[in-house]
Amino acid sequence: MNVIRAVLPHFRANHGGTIINITSMGGLITIPLNSVYHATKWAVEGFSESLAYELSNLNIKVKTVLPGAVKTSFDPATLFFEKDGLSDYHTYKEAVLAKVMKTKTGGSTPELVAKVIYKAATDTSGRLCYSAGGDASKLLRIRKLLPYCIFRY
Repeated sequence: MNVIRAVLPHFRANHGGTIINITSMGGLITIPLNSVYHATKWAVEGFSESLAYELSNLNIKVKTVLPGAVKTSFDPATLFFEKDGLSDYHTYKEAVLAKVMKTKTGGSTPELVAKVIYKAATDTSGRLCYSAGGDASKLLRIRKLLPYCIFRY
């Protein structure tokens, strides 16, 4: 938000510009054991969508890039649940992680995400969201088509 506050005077003076926020497919869908991570991504998505409305009359575009799994060492899934004395979640955590590991495809490369960022930056349309990676594209499409009660279970 501070970076956006810093660039907005420049964009307003130039009657245009593009803001690109990197979020995650986790900003529109969730998986267990990532509640804090998802909360931050949903916040960026909501902020970006609202900002897109507010800035559209000034010819300032706002876009979000939503990567799926990316080949990095970042693993937020167990950070909260590894605390000493927090054994209530152990069985659930192990079951969820076993299922996630079964379906894990390794993720997209950072280079693929960079290409999507470039596409968002050069796209002159009013499009807000750009998914990055096959898993993100697939899951976001399914989430959009299915009612919540079916998507969730």
